[in-house]
Amino acid sequence: MRPFSKGSKNQRRTPSIKTKALKPDIQNREREAIILEKEEAAKRHAGLELTRGRREEATRQSILGLEEKITAMSQQLSLTKGDPSTAADIRELYARRDEAVQQQQQLEDKVRRGAYLSPEEERAMEELEDRLEALDAEIEYKGQVSLNRFRV
Repeated sequence: MRPFSKGSKNQRRTPSIKTKALKPDIQNREREAIILEKEEAAKRHAGLELTRGRREEATRQSILGLEEKITAMSQQLSLTKGDPSTAADIRELYARRDEAVQQQQQLEDKVRRGAYLSPEEERAMEELEDRLEALDAEIEYKGQVSLNRFRV
């Protein structure tokens, strides 16, 4: 079958019904491919969000654990302050407590910054967010094009 109707050379050629039917089918396949790509990007994004959430929880748990250790070491120090026979132990306990306080401060800074992902993971997250926005716009555009074709 010919894609165009018969007619003279001077007559304007119009696409046949079969050609008109193929265009929406191609557009639907393109739209479906975009939707599939969006779903894959959303899965990767959700995976990074899950990783971020898990690391945030682990960081908060670490902070709580350090607070408990610091409190216990401080109590032990207050009990042994008057005992001169344990001076070396006291110095070691002060050093361990100071180290724990420093670790706690670093973790609290991490929480304030929200830095739970590596720089590469953060960059991937930003790229995925941008890609998702672009795919949403493309899906909307394809939908509008399809609607406009049916109106005409």
